[in-house]
Order: sequence, then C-alpha cells, then structure tokens
Amino acid sequence: MTQEYIHFEYKTQILEHHLDSFGHVNNAKYLELYEEARWDFITANGYGLKEVKELKQGPIVLDVTCSFRREITNREWVTIKSHTIEIKSKIMKIEQV
Repeated sequence: MTQEYIHFEYKTQILEHHLDSFGHVNNAKYLELYEEARWDFITANGYGLKEVKELKQGPIVLDVTCSFRREITNREWVTIKSHTIEIKSKIMKIEQV
C-alpha cells in the first residue's frame, strides 16, 4: 500500500487582534493560526466538519511543538505550509511551517 503525502498552503494576514501589547504576535495566537490552517488542510482533503459530524470521529491533536524563528509584523501576509510527514494506522503526523 502506497502512502500519499499531502502538501497544503494556507495564506492569512496578521491583524491587530493577533498582537500583544508590544506589537508581537502573541504566542497562543500562533497555535490559533496553525489550527485554522490545519482545518483548512483537513477540509480541502475531504474530511471537514461535515464528515466529522456524520462519522462521529475526527482529527485530534496529540502533541504540539512550536518554535519561534523570527518576528512577524502587523498586517504582514504569511503562508502556513502544512504537509504530512508520517502516516501509521490511525495516526497522521503533520508538520506546519
């Protein structure tokens, strides 16, 4: 059985509500942005909220590691790149950059 690895891009703009009082993207907002991208990735590949409700099963985040590489500024457009890195049984590992 061949594993198909999927690549997906989600473009979004950093807005004022993403920022802390110093004008930096709040650390928790990064996870919200990645979650938006994850759901867009899942939905675009045929397993969105409709399917989750119908099947009564869905994707669950088991582990998150987040590294901050550079500052992202207000009104900057960013692209979150998501791709599968491993698929084993019911577990799919996704990397987002």
